Amino acid sequence: MSSVTPAQRELALWLLEEEMGDGPGPLALLDAAERSCLKLGSRLARLITAVGFQALLARALHLARGEFPFLDGVQTGTTEAACLVGLREKAVGIEPAMLRAALTTVLASVIGLLSTFIGDDLTVRLVRDVWPDAPFGRTSPRQVEDAYP
Repeated sequence: MSSVTPAQRELALWLLEEEMGDGPGPLALLDAAERSCLKLGSRLARLITAVGFQALLARALHLARGEFPFLDGVQTGTTEAACLVGLREKAVGIEPAMLRAALTTVLASVIGLLSTFIGDDLTVRLVRDVWPDAPFGRTSPRQVEDAYP
């Protein structure tokens, strides 16, 4: 089981919804997860390298598999091409709510691991580089210190 905070889970869900836009359904959710990973991976590659981001994502996938066994076999790709290789095939027949929960957990785990390694403040700044309006703990973007444990 992953140990992400409610704030990290909330942020991950917001990222998915932001990347989904108005597109309904599981395919839009899969595309949103891929876009989120690619955008975050591209930004993080400048700090921790592409291989470093792949390692974070691989660990996040490993943690999420404890709760969502259907993720078994999903692999990390390169940040330039694809992040979640094999996810489309593994998602066939999975209930949309379960798929959303799994992808939220993966993204939240990436954020949580990153916070563990580089700290909350820098993590917030890096996420905001990609998504300037990203919420942290349902507060205004200026109250990051209080909102993001």
